[in-house]
Amino acid sequence: MINLTPLTLSHVNDIFNSATGNVASYFYNFKTIEETEEWVRDAILKHALGNKREYVITEGRFIGMISPAFITPDEVEIGIWIAPVEQGKGYGKAALLLMLDINGDRDNIFLFSIDINGDRDNIFLFSIA
Repeated sequence: MINLTPLTLSHVNDIFNSATGNVASYFYNFKTIEETEEWVRDAILKHALGNKREYVITEGRFIGMISPAFITPDEVEIGIWIAPVEQGKGYGKAALLLMLDINGDRDNIFLFSIDINGDRDNIFLFSIA
């Protein structure tokens, strides 16, 4: 069973070590642990201000991250990245469904679209829907 927990500084090493491969290509490309920590501190501040939320996906270990951002009152953009070693195991879909359950939005979805960030060769992105 996966869990979604708010991002904390304790996740810096996991993020730095997992943001590789296609994650680094399309989401984050941290060069140093210090750069990663700076990003995490900024994300925690944005979360506290309600501007954007960053959650860590775990299942006894770090799996990835999911972040909902409200575009309009009726539109939410949800970004998901899964550590390359954990991709293809259903974690992205499970995290998305759990996020919708937490927000109480699962029954109110009328249109769902996925932006694959140009990574058309990543078959795991297509299996989330």
